[in-house]
Amino acid sequence: MSAKSINPATGELMKEFPYIIEQELEIKIIKAHETYKTWKKTSFEERKELFYKLYDLMISQKEELAKLDTLEM
Repeated sequence: MSAKSINPATGELMKEFPYIIEQELEIKIIKAHETYKTWKKTSFEERKELFYKLYDLMISQKEELAKLDTLEM
């Protein structure tokens, strides 16, 4: 079983994403919690810089991201 990304205009299957099993989910939750514990100790300045980098990356890929958003809406 899997989740499917479908272009609503054409009905075309764009990609399938397999569901994970419960044990994989537990591992991901543990990793997310560990990451959160580190993130909450990260200074505002460092977080700000990371978000600026994310912004720059998204702007540099805005055409690709807009196309993907359009295809999946």
